[in-house]
Amino acid sequence: MSDQPYITWDTCQLAMDRAKELVTETPWKCRLCDDLLGHDELRKHLDEFHPGVSAIATPDMCGIFKPYDEDDAFSDVCQDSDQYEWWWEDVINDLQEVMDEMNPNGHWHAQGLKIGWRNLNGHKGFTATDAQKFLQAFLPDCEYTFSMYREDGQLRFRVSHHDSPTGESYIIRPTACCVVCGAYADPKDLTEEVCPDCLED
Repeated sequence: MSDQPYITWDTCQLAMDRAKELVTETPWKCRLCDDLLGHDELRKHLDEFHPGVSAIATPDMCGIFKPYDEDDAFSDVCQDSDQYEWWWEDVINDLQEVMDEMNPNGHWHAQGLKIGWRNLNGHKGFTATDAQKFLQAFLPDCEYTFSMYREDGQLRFRVSHHDSPTGESYIIRPTACCVVCGAYADPKDLTEEVCPDCLED
């Protein structure tokens, strides 16, 4: 069992990480136009956009630049809907690569453990070759965070949401589908893609 997740979706952590990057890259913010700037960009910014100020003061004395801290950066990131769309696209693309490599036929078996506030267990078979539909097949229809671990022949998801703040688990394994009745089964139990029950009939 791997201790490091292969894919993670946690919007709060992503926003905090991005805020730290922004503060490192652009530690200053212009009070007049809200542009984010690095140390070596202050003089050029004054000359190009605020020549009146540039003529009478140096960047460190003009008073129009304020430190850009992590709280400001976090607030800006949270308001940037495009950023979240890009992050989600990365998750979907990474998951799609795993699915295509592991199980191109798209038949899966999901086992859920300690699901929801009642801590129920369950299982289901489903078919999905698209990463978005794959997640929709077993994840709850609400805001959630998850970590996906890639293990021998299976995927393990650790999911948290409002009905399960301490987390629930899903084990997803490639499976096969009987061409006669449509039942999901372990591939080794099928004979020419037909399940034992249909063979008996």
